Amino acid sequence: MRTIKEIRYLKSSGSILPELQWVEEYLLSEENATLSRKGRIENSQVNAGSWNLIPDRLVLKELFDALQKMGCAKLNRIDPADPPDGGGSEEFTIVYETGDTCIMRYDPGVTYENGDEYAALIRSFISTIDLPGNAVNRHLIP
Repeated sequence: MRTIKEIRYLKSSGSILPELQWVEEYLLSEENATLSRKGRIENSQVNAGSWNLIPDRLVLKELFDALQKMGCAKLNRIDPADPPDGGGSEEFTIVYETGDTCIMRYDPGVTYENGDEYAALIRSFISTIDLPGNAVNRHLIP
């Protein structure tokens, strides 16, 4: 079984006004967790920055243990015949200590055979993290 070094979760807004488009990246290791957010254009209204997060260490370890037991080789990307317009994207990257990676990129309409459990575990963990007050809003509030 390969040991996981880190987990990256990247999410982007999709087709909205350029000044409101954002990209977020959660970077998880067994020692720490961070969130980075930025806008897509120079004069963005996105609440950009980088924040150190304080996740539940036990739940974080359980996430790493569960993902380590899963086999990335079983994943199969299924592209839609006619991709929908717009929509955001998500990317899940598992980086192993060997340098190998397991990547799932969910563009609009894309699914993965045997990928739902990976994505659900990571999304569920991310949803348990309490964001610092200055990171909660994705957009700057006038």
